[in-house]
Amino acid sequence: MRALIVMLLVSLSLLEGLGQAVESYVFTNINRVVPDGVASGIQDTRFIASSIASIGEVTVNLNLSGVDSGAYNGDLYVALQHSSGLAVLLNRTGRSPANKYGYGDSGFAVQFKDTAANGDIHAYRLRVNANESIPISGSLSGIWQPDARNVDPSSTVSTNGRTAYLSQFRGMSAQGNWTLLLIDLSPGGRAKLDSWSLSFSTVSPQPLYSLNRVTNGAGGILISPDKNGFGASEAIQASAIASSGYVFSGWGGILTGLTNPVGFSISSNSVLSATFSKVWNLALAPSANGTISPSVSGTNFIDGSSVVLTAMPASGYAFNGWRGDASGSANPLVVSMITNKTVSASFVPIYNLSTAVLGGGAVLAVPSKANFLSGESVTLTAQPLTGWAFVGWSGASSSVQPSLTLVMDSPKSITATFKKLWVFSGSVAGSGSITLSPNQVSFLDGSSVTAVAT
Repeated sequence: MRALIVMLLVSLSLLEGLGQAVESYVFTNINRVVPDGVASGIQDTRFIASSIASIGEVTVNLNLSGVDSGAYNGDLYVALQHSSGLAVLLNRTGRSPANKYGYGDSGFAVQFKDTAANGDIHAYRLRVNANESIPISGSLSGIWQPDARNVDPSSTVSTNGRTAYLSQFRGMSAQGNWTLLLIDLSPGGRAKLDSWSLSFSTVSPQPLYSLNRVTNGAGGILISPDKNGFGASEAIQASAIASSGYVFSGWGGILTGLTNPVGFSISSNSVLSATFSKVWNLALAPSANGTISPSVSGTNFIDGSSVVLTAMPASGYAFNGWRGDASGSANPLVVSMITNKTVSASFVPIYNLSTAVLGGGAVLAVPSKANFLSGESVTLTAQPLTGWAFVGWSGASSSVQPSLTLVMDSPKSITATFKKLWVFSGSVAGSGSITLSPNQVSFLDGSSVTAVAT
């Protein structure tokens, strides 16, 4: 008669502070002998009525003992199979390309856990004795990582890759049939299954951290995903949305810079701030005969910022001052943006004044320059040399006055004419006199004079 089988369900518990559910199932008094050298082996299937819908971690306890002269561990392999069909090789110890029989030790009283510090159970002698040729004393005990080689157990050796861990069951439901498969592949030595157990835990919930949003100025922060708590490795995207008349000017709190939107994660309760600055519009009105070059491109500027404007006249024109919300003639001009502004530049034609002289003299111009802005005035004074006399202007003026003022409303050319002065001298012998007409001493070159002796 089959021995009494006892199944213990350890009550659902919560790991301290984490809210992690753990269920343990223990199967004792099995006492089933594994047939020696029989490829079908034995199976022990248990239905688990579990409340764990998503497995986080699985651990397995296995107790195998020798029968008669003892077991031969290297002959045995044990696998755990889920009702989905997924199976994990727990042990096939000692086999290597140089040792096809494996270890000859007898029995196991072990736990299988993916993260066990002892490492791979396949080479347990190296861990226990630092030598694969030295047998261990008694049954193997301790906590070990499963063999986890995803190849045919009948040909498994130490050099095969380990890819099929107990973690493959993660995310599956713990409820269903769980089967322990035990096979003795070679004659010699017999083992029996005394007991085994399964433990399941849920995925440990991550702590959730809050993200407090703060805005400075008119605007808002959009968070995706939009929720109250975030895990430490969870991807978050933040977008700063400025209200009309404002612009996003930088992150604060856990972020810096201007990248928008921006991706990040948090690992503690955090504050994210966004600053929005008032913006003012700068309109540069089209100007005839020249352009305005700003130091910063664009039309919207943050409150309190400065823009340098440079007036650039076209050929034949000159800058004549700022108009609109700017004044004066400074060029370049620094404009402080504290309100909306419209600025234009005035450009006027440049006219040339050409002066010439006929005879002995010079022309004095005030101001003294060759080019004048349209509408600008210039005063010209004819200055004869000694022995010469100014006789008149020609060209832009026909005045005979030695000083005149011109308004530069077009290019102008003017000539000052000077003539040589001659001095008439006469003498009288006896009594009498000489009368000149005209009655003067100096006469322009080429002029006529009448002399009468009386």
